[in-house]
Amino acid sequence: MKQLYSTLVWLLFFTLFLTSCRLLDRKSDPSAELEGEILIWHTWDGVQQAVLEELFDNFSELFPGVTIVGERFAPDNLQAAFKEQAVLGLGPDILIASADWAQDLHQQGLVKDIQSADLATDEFLANALGVLQNEDDLFGLPFTLNTFALYYNRSLLNPQRSQSESDAELAQLVQAQQAEITNTATLQTLDNLLTQFASERSEPLQPPANLEELLQQANAGHKVAMRSDFYGAFWGIQAFGGQLFDAENRVILNQGGFANWLSWLKRAGDNPNVILNRRSRTSTDLFINGDVTYYVGLTTDFPILQEALGAENVGVARLPGRQNKPAGPLLEVEAIMFSRAATDTSYAISLRLAQYLTSNEQQKELALLAGKLPTNNQVRIDPRVSPVMAEFIAQGRTAVPIRLENRTIMSDILKLGNDFYALVLDGEIGVVEAANSLTQQVNDTFGLETLVASALDACDVTGTVALWHSWSGKKEEALIATRDAFIKGCPEANILLVKLEQTELFDRLSSDGESRKPPALILGVNQWIIDLASQGIIRDIDAQIDPDFLQRYAPVVERAARFNTRVYGIPVNLDVAALYYNTRMVEDPPAVLDDVLTFATPDTPFAMPLGF
Repeated sequence: MKQLYSTLVWLLFFTLFLTSCRLLDRKSDPSAELEGEILIWHTWDGVQQAVLEELFDNFSELFPGVTIVGERFAPDNLQAAFKEQAVLGLGPDILIASADWAQDLHQQGLVKDIQSADLATDEFLANALGVLQNEDDLFGLPFTLNTFALYYNRSLLNPQRSQSESDAELAQLVQAQQAEITNTATLQTLDNLLTQFASERSEPLQPPANLEELLQQANAGHKVAMRSDFYGAFWGIQAFGGQLFDAENRVILNQGGFANWLSWLKRAGDNPNVILNRRSRTSTDLFINGDVTYYVGLTTDFPILQEALGAENVGVARLPGRQNKPAGPLLEVEAIMFSRAATDTSYAISLRLAQYLTSNEQQKELALLAGKLPTNNQVRIDPRVSPVMAEFIAQGRTAVPIRLENRTIMSDILKLGNDFYALVLDGEIGVVEAANSLTQQVNDTFGLETLVASALDACDVTGTVALWHSWSGKKEEALIATRDAFIKGCPEANILLVKLEQTELFDRLSSDGESRKPPALILGVNQWIIDLASQGIIRDIDAQIDPDFLQRYAPVVERAARFNTRVYGIPVNLDVAALYYNTRMVEDPPAVLDDVLTFATPDTPFAMPLGF
């Protein structure tokens, strides 16, 4: 019996020893911690699906106990299928889909809030992470990006000519000029032309770096196709210094930038070589058919365009900005979301897989092999390796996200925004009215305050400056009140107001000699700018004025303060011609010029100045 008891003790000890060895093995081998099978639903196909499944296989090699099953769905069917299965506690463990769905799916109890998982998120692009995260929640991890970029047809931008054609063209040019040579000046002209011709042959045309260059190339015959709906034509607002939301989540499209962007769009639309279309498919077809040189399209369009035109003919560039401000197209995020129906084991595997898929190495592989824009901010692509992806990534970093807290309000903005874009481009309303009305309507719908002009910041300037003006009456009273309000905010500053008749004011500014002692500031009409600037009496303030500051003005007003493209003044008020009529004599004034002839009778005479 004693021998049997001793044997049992040794067996127990040996069993415990083996168990402890296995536990030590699992601690030393992290791959042993993960065991199980997970199901992933997605919409990737073709080469992209093959790359994704290869990453799944690589993960399973790192964790041999893990099996990953991927199932593809048609994009139009995925959301409905997931909701149908997840509500029953079935379906996938991971859903790879648009981040736009995340908040709604969480509110329905179908996907997890993973904030408590305490994952490291510092390597994600901030604009991508903000689509899924707020102060309290994280409804998934950003996986890939999609935004807008500028595509161009290389064969249309720089048509290839044979050497014989180029030589023949050059010979014809030389012969035509030689026939006209009679003096040295003409010979110099010929040299200049030959130099220009050689330069044009050696320097291919590049995609536009800014909005004005885009219009210049359009004027030169390079056609541009771009969308004119709010979503597809949002990208220029940031370039003009505008924003969609402020820190309080209020719509602030009336605070500058938006009206100027609409004005640029309207000006561009008047160019016969710029084709604005509300249907994205029309613009895509124009590019694919070789009808336009430039096309503003989504980054996901690239495989389609490449297949249609050939990889050698499709170039990609960032959307043109303005005055060192980059374009800001809206950002789409594809997310990895986690089913609430997943078991603890499946959830643990899913989290580890998501971290693997969003790591620097895997994101770079997805970019180079599948053409997917990375969300990891550590990914760097050498332009020599993939110039297209390098441009996409650069564009993605300046793209504008719709943050989680703004998701609900965005649907109203898109709908109303489309209407206002159409009204402006059709000439039904002005750009300033559109900016103000859109802002007011959306904020009112959601009970948000609509901001007016920004308040003056704290002021620490000192000293006294003189301001000459010719205002009188209520305008002078308003000027004095404004001066007093400024001094109240800047107690160490003083503004000395000097009132002169308008003619005397201009004459004293323009006079020569000692009598000319101009003040620091002048209130005058913009017609003076050319004369005073040409004489060097007023200085250009282009370098001192933040372009964002000028976005608060209507575009035509802002241009009135310029001379030779430089800013020489700050617009203060408008004085425009208007038609006055006596309501005791006329009930309805003339609406068009032809009506004037009808209205003008001995009983209702019409008077107008004859000067230019």
